[in-house]
Amino acid sequence: SAASSPTSPRRQRRCSSTCINHYTVDEHTIRAIGLLSDIEQNRLQDDHPLSTAIMDQIHSRRVIYVAVLLHDIAKGRGGDHSVLGAELALRVCPRLGLSEAETETVSWLVRYHLLMSATAFKRDLADFKTILDFAQIVQSPERLRLLLVLTVVDIRAVGPGVWNSWKRQLLTELFDAAEEVLRLGHKQRGREARIEAKKDAVAALLAMDDKAFAKLIKRLPESYWIAEPVEVIAANLRHIQDAGNAPLHIAAVPDQDRGATLVMVLAADHPGLFYRMAGGDPPCGRQHHRRAHPHDARRARARQFPRSGPARPPLRRGGTDRPPDPRDRGCARQPAEIAPETRSARLAAHPRRSLPYRPQRLRR
Repeated sequence: SAASSPTSPRRQRRCSSTCINHYTVDEHTIRAIGLLSDIEQNRLQDDHPLSTAIMDQIHSRRVIYVAVLLHDIAKGRGGDHSVLGAELALRVCPRLGLSEAETETVSWLVRYHLLMSATAFKRDLADFKTILDFAQIVQSPERLRLLLVLTVVDIRAVGPGVWNSWKRQLLTELFDAAEEVLRLGHKQRGREARIEAKKDAVAALLAMDDKAFAKLIKRLPESYWIAEPVEVIAANLRHIQDAGNAPLHIAAVPDQDRGATLVMVLAADHPGLFYRMAGGDPPCGRQHHRRAHPHDARRARARQFPRSGPARPPLRRGGTDRPPDPRDRGCARQPAEIAPETRSARLAAHPRRSLPYRPQRLRR
């Protein structure tokens, strides 16, 4: 209740400082606590299987509940609410009966309650330094477990439609990678073991002979094996096989687990390729890219665009929602012209403006 904390009345009916929250700070906090209770009682196991399993491993139940209660306590006070909230937690927690160690943990969780989401959604999880930097701040498996649960309920309590399978997948990937580092230290023996295990699993799915499989996977870097699940790697390797020596090959398959359509593009690399693919795709399905993985494959470059939203049937090759771009001179294949009546209303309302083409040399 508000009476349990001397600072709570100040945040009642206070609007969030961010534009993404659907609720006021006190409503958001109450919803987050309710979600935490549902996770603890296995009511949301289908949506949050990892958090549900973690709740049984947390040492102090009241630490996570008090951290959820206080994580936004300093919003609206001016300045960084995470830093100010951590200072307030040091004063409030002893009044709530928490021990010195519990108070320190709650203060740390309030200070870094945005760290996991920022790392998972804005950093490259295939870069091992990203995992090391994150683990350096977390420092213990218990903090990692607490931070994951706090992050999940904080995101979901923002409002309807904010949580999705894409965010769950990224948070799970970050948790698994950071837990491995915290258990094994900064040595990459665990990383190498994960890569070898994935290679064995992919080889079993493809049912290829060892020599052909070894030749095929030489084109893929180690970061790729860490970043992608086994099913996606197998699909990409089939894509590379089907492409052969074609200058451009595109494949799209529905991914029910991610709630997205996985679009795979294999093309010869040249300046501007990435931004043209990324800029030309959203008007087609009116969905923005949630994540893109460019992976060097020697002379070719394989790119993946998991697109959020309901999974759609695979796109036909050459299908597009806009006329061909005359600047795409380096592309091996121009997109097909679509009748004007089939173009989206967005393009009709906002026609493209041609820009001068200034070729630039790629700096090595």
